[in-house]
Parts: sequence; structure tokens; C-alpha cells
Amino acid sequence: MIHIIGGSKVALNLYQILKKNKIKASYYYFDKCGRNKKGGLDFFQNQHKLINSHPNSEKLIISSETAFVNLPSECKKQFNAHYFLRNKNNFSLICNEIACKNVDNIDINKKELKYPIFVKPHEFGLEEVNFRLKILKNENELNEIKHCAEYCIFQPYLSQQEYNQYAIAGYYTGNVNSLIVVKQLSQFPMGTSAFVMQDEEKMKLIKEKVAAYLTQIKFIGFIELEFKCSKDFQDIFLIDINPRLWGWCYYYISAVKNIEEVIFNNATPVLKMKKYWINPYRMFCSMFKRNFKAPSLRNVIKNEICYEPMF
Repeated sequence: MIHIIGGSKVALNLYQILKKNKIKASYYYFDKCGRNKKGGLDFFQNQHKLINSHPNSEKLIISSETAFVNLPSECKKQFNAHYFLRNKNNFSLICNEIACKNVDNIDINKKELKYPIFVKPHEFGLEEVNFRLKILKNENELNEIKHCAEYCIFQPYLSQQEYNQYAIAGYYTGNVNSLIVVKQLSQFPMGTSAFVMQDEEKMKLIKEKVAAYLTQIKFIGFIELEFKCSKDFQDIFLIDINPRLWGWCYYYISAVKNIEEVIFNNATPVLKMKKYWINPYRMFCSMFKRNFKAPSLRNVIKNEICYEPMF
């Protein structure tokens, strides 16, 4: 039995794949949007099932930040490595271990600040912060969010013109080959992928170091690490870690041909990847923002695209 905690879109994707493979699973939602989906359970009414689950025959999978915030204390002990990785105060230490750079924080109380400034919550899911990411262009925009500044991290903005965005992700089983590297070609809205392609070569060394570090801290499960890389790859910055299902994960989980063995036995995934993944709605919205990156007609004809399910 697999318990997917968090009724997000990615949770539904995984649930449908498990169902297709005749693997018993349920997902637990936190709000009414999950009630109309077959198989969904109200988290707060059913969390006793998670507390009483048997670790050898039942697996808990986190699919949202809300799940991390609300997970029963009885269940948290099996996710110690997950909570460590999602804590942004640990990023400097993690960067040292995986041979990349940490983005320095900005003290917003200084008299002279250089804009734009990138801002995000210390921890996603906090009630005190009503946004996921922001780019502040001036002092007025900074003043508008100062009421929640103590719960936020402020950093220099690494623009898309100067940096490419990559991600290393997968269901880590202790083997480097359980992870893939993708280049994130477009986003909509900011921070949410719309178009990605597998691109392993330039980040091969970082992927190996990530795998070694995850093994060192005894991490097993779904994870995504996001990076901003200068055009010449001389500067590689770690910008986020999601030790859970992530936005474009359908690209990965739909390509795993032995998903039951992976989740229950930590087998190395047998992957049959397509060249690209797109979320059609988000990609077209990104084009309205003047990002015209898209697969070619040739890619469509050759069946080289994994399409995000639009349900």
C-alpha cells in the first residue's frame, strides 16, 4: 500500500500511474479540490491510517509542502533527511558537499539595495507569507511585503538572460542512475516549469556528487534539486531543494517501467525517457510572456514529447 500525502496535481499523476500498474494506493488531500477525484481521502479525517501504517509493507510519499507542515509527529521520524534538505538554513552546508555555490542572502535593512531582489519564504506553506516567489523591482515593492519579511529570504536575482536553469531529480534509491538531469527551458508562472528536456552532459559531475551526498545522509525517495548555471558553467548555484514530488515529475514517473520494485525494494529505475516534457497550457502562457521556446513539429511527429496530463 502506498499513501500519497497531499492532493496536488502531481499526487494525482502518481496515483493514476500506480493504479494503472495495479498497485494499491490512496492520496490524502487538504482542501476540497481533492474531493471530486476518485481515491482521494480527507487528510485530517484519515491521518490515523498514516500513523498506524506498517513501514515494511506500506510506503508514505510526500507530494506537497502542505504535507510537510501537517504530517503527524509519529510519521516525521522516517523523514528526518527530507526535513533536513528542505530547511534552507542548511543550504550552505549542502553546497559544500555537492561542489556548487550558495546564493548569498541580502540584508534588506541596508541603506543602499541593488534591485531586482528575489524573495521566497523560509519555508513554503507558512500562513504568514501569501506568496511562493517574488521579484522586487523597487523600494515600494519591498515595503509592501515588509510585514512578513522575518519569514522570508532575500537574494540577488539571477536572471534568465545570464543563467540557465537545471534540475537533478528522481526517486533516489542509492544509485546515481536513479536520478536524471533536465534543462528547464520555460516557466509559467515563475518557478513552475512549462517545458523541460533531459540534458545530462554538463551536470554529470554535480549529479554524481548529489548522489554521493544523498547516500551519505541515508536519503531515499522522490527529490528535485534546482540550479542556476552561468552560460559557461563556471558558476553553479543551488537555488532550491524539493524532497518530494515536483512540478514536472510526470516526465520521470511515466518513464519508470518498474515503479513497484523502485518504491518497495529500492531497485534502480528502468527508464524509457522521451526527449522533452511539456505542460501545454503553461507553455502557451509562457509564450504570451515572450518566451517562444517550444518543441519542433519534427519532435511531435517523431513522438519525442511527454505531455503533462490535462485533467
